Amino acid sequence: MAIRISLGPYETRQNDPLGRSHVGYFPRMSEAEAWEAGRGLWKISRDRLARQQFVLITGEGMVRAVAEITGTTILAGRTALEGQLLAAGHPIRDAYFDKPDPIVTESQNPVAYGGLPEELELLARPCGCGCGAIGRRDFLPGHDVRAIQARVRANFHSPLEFIRWVDAQLGTNASTPSEEISEPAIDNPAEARHETSRAADNDFDTTERAIVEAVQEIVAQCWLVFDSVGWARLAEAAGRHGQPMTSRAKLAHGLAGVFGENAPNLVRDRRGAWVYTVTDLWAAVNTWRASRGLNDPLEYCYSRRETKAFIALLHQALNVRHGLDTSSKGRLLASLRENDVTIPTALRSSFADVLRRYQDDVLTWLRLGPGTPEALPGEAPGERTAVSPDSSAP
Repeated sequence: MAIRISLGPYETRQNDPLGRSHVGYFPRMSEAEAWEAGRGLWKISRDRLARQQFVLITGEGMVRAVAEITGTTILAGRTALEGQLLAAGHPIRDAYFDKPDPIVTESQNPVAYGGLPEELELLARPCGCGCGAIGRRDFLPGHDVRAIQARVRANFHSPLEFIRWVDAQLGTNASTPSEEISEPAIDNPAEARHETSRAADNDFDTTERAIVEAVQEIVAQCWLVFDSVGWARLAEAAGRHGQPMTSRAKLAHGLAGVFGENAPNLVRDRRGAWVYTVTDLWAAVNTWRASRGLNDPLEYCYSRRETKAFIALLHQALNVRHGLDTSSKGRLLASLRENDVTIPTALRSSFADVLRRYQDDVLTWLRLGPGTPEALPGEAPGERTAVSPDSSAP
């Protein structure tokens, strides 16, 4: 993902925290001037910013500078980006510099986020724990904790010794004596159940994020192929159809109902069955949401109900009981294991709870109304010709 910062009109500044005499865009601005004007100061989520590697600085709808983010500085409660301008020949710069803004939204916020296709190859990097796996972040899910634990075990007798060593190195005394740590007394059994339920919710959220990140890795590396029934179940779960779709015509109808003209194309696998790929699925979601001015189609905001609901739908569509063939399910589980994702048995019911809880949000997000279109493209109204999966027509 990349961050886009849109410059406002030119204006002079006094006592600027970054020592600038002016900010904003002016004609014939150089790349260095555009970078200096656009790198700060902004109200940006630090967690979200940590997932961005490149920044596009735009002025009057055109990309004026492209840089790689190397760090941040906090000044007066706002964030300034640190980085290096990309030189000519870099694929990101060559693709976007002096070209129209590729991340267009309806929001007035000068800061926006979006995916750049050229990033995928550049974002691949070895996991920081030293396992040799390749991912799109510094660590695969869970591997940062694994690396820390391994170093604690190798160099310290206990986590407490490690904490005290860190405090000593930093010149702080943040550790709390273990004898002073106590669990709050809970006399009310109902309150105790509430505390247990809240702890379970936290575990679920953590596991959900891990699964989302694992699915992102699967998407990026095109590991997984879904079968056609998975699409049918996705559309069915969204409330569009009352019965499973088994023919290709009904399947295409379901895709068109969910994604319109941006529905992904069906292709044949080696066995001749109709399938769709993960990249086609997410490309359809990306295009569909971008066409409606929704920010960051592929960027997950874990606190948003619509994201949890869609992940629940996706999980249900991937579930073997909902049509995922054995080989695809095996590849999915293998990919999750490679990403250190442990799926507890109780998680299925948790996803079901999320799905029920946010069903209305799913319907709103997909913009699905009751009923179905009168006909598919090329069909007469009322005509529904079942096309066999063995048909040679795409």
